[in-house]
Parts: sequence; C-alpha cells; structure tokens
Amino acid sequence: LAVIKFHASWCKSCQAFSRKFQQLSSLSPSSISYASLEFSANPKLCRSLGVTHLPSVQIYKGSEGKVESFSCSPKRFDKVKVKINEWLDAAVFKVKAEPEI
Repeated sequence: LAVIKFHASWCKSCQAFSRKFQQLSSLSPSSISYASLEFSANPKLCRSLGVTHLPSVQIYKGSEGKVESFSCSPKRFDKVKVKINEWLDAAVFKVKAEPEI
C-alpha cells in the first residue's frame, strides 16, 4: 500500500496535517509506504493526478493502482486511518468512533 500526501508549504492546514502524517508513517508497518508531494513545486503533476484541494491524500494498492483520493483537514485525520485499514483488510490503526447522530 502506498499513501501519498499532497501539501503546500504556505498552507496552514497542510502544516498541521503534515505533523500527523509524519507520526502516522512512523507508527506504520513496513507494508505501507508513505510519500509527500509539494504542490507548489509540482503543480502540473499534482493537477494531472487530480489534486484540486490541499491537503489531499491518495492511496495506491499494487496492480489496482489508485484506490482512494480525497482531501482531508487535520481535524478529520482519522479518515486517513480508516481508509488505510479498509485497504489493508485489517485494523492497523485505532480510530475514534464517529459520534452517532
């Protein structure tokens, strides 16, 4: 599984998101690879990958290619953990329960 974070150095939400992303990557099993791509330095590549909002995350799985693509605020970071768990078919990360409405 490969998880790519798209961010920009001028983006305040991206800075907070990046800290959480770094922590997550340090706690992950070796079966998950993490990468970061700076939008400002690579705008054409980011746009060609469909990135329209920052911060954003894309998840790739083997021969299936891109399986998830979403923007995500630091406050909703658990969404990243949920999606990783789904694609690994295992509860690798603990996720806070969503409040029921």
